[in-house]
Amino acid sequence: MGRPRAHRKVQKEGRERYGNCCAFCRRSEDELEEGETIEGHHIIEYHDGGLPRVENIIPLCTTCHRAYHNGEIDVNIIAF
Repeated sequence: MGRPRAHRKVQKEGRERYGNCCAFCRRSEDELEEGETIEGHHIIEYHDGGLPRVENIIPLCTTCHRAYHNGEIDVNIIAF
């Protein structure tokens, strides 16, 4: 079961705030490798009580999102 429609809308708005570019590597959707997307990452994780608000979403490409969750990059250095 997916997340509620309102949650998906907030994710989309969060990505649009950054021009549909990854906030870390700055690649746009047009510059991504095949199979990659721009994903909405919760600054405060959803499972830790992070609310589905635009202010809590940062867009990351698939590669940077995976790297963040593997502890390879720190999105906290990004100026929100």
